[in-house]
Amino acid sequence: MNLSWIESRVQGSRGIPGDWRQEKDRGGGMVFDWGVHLLDQILYMIGDTKLNYVYAALTNVTNQLVDDGFTAWLTFENGVEVLVEVGTNNFVSLPRWYVLGADGTAVIKDWNEAGKIVSAVGKDEKDVVPVRTAAGLTKTMAPRREDTIKTEELPLVKSDIRDFYRNVMAAIEGKEETRINLSEISRVMRLMEAVFQSSREHKVIKFE
Repeated sequence: MNLSWIESRVQGSRGIPGDWRQEKDRGGGMVFDWGVHLLDQILYMIGDTKLNYVYAALTNVTNQLVDDGFTAWLTFENGVEVLVEVGTNNFVSLPRWYVLGADGTAVIKDWNEAGKIVSAVGKDEKDVVPVRTAAGLTKTMAPRREDTIKTEELPLVKSDIRDFYRNVMAAIEGKEETRINLSEISRVMRLMEAVFQSSREHKVIKFE
């Protein structure tokens, strides 16, 4: 699948807990709490491709002391566009992941990895049945026929979060190199700074 658009979201409806997360001088706010992980994931996924532009907006719906959510738009040099979003006032959550390619779409709905991949099978759909809207008939938004698409289950990748801590221990003992290097950490930190700057100045930030 030739990727063009990726959406990564974490949303809830309980606001910010009454601890360090709502204290600005202790690293509070959703950019630092959840954003660091989502932004790090995206940079890791896209790899060494340059991130050209960042545009972001922070929210203060349930908390005026720190950001209680944010939306960041990232434009990479290879043409991939990414939307990263965290919200704490969402009573209906959107999918955890939503990915568009030239000939298909993938979705992961929740933490339980419920989702699917739907892609075109290469058949020419000549007889499109229009769908009726309030404005009349449209073929553009008509659903695909079942014989022109295939639906697949998501491939599950086994992982263990404890591998990170095992690597830290092995690095301290001099047995392994750290899997996370300083340049990766610096890039994520600079990206979070760009998110804050973009929201504060209401403009697109040229990143790399």
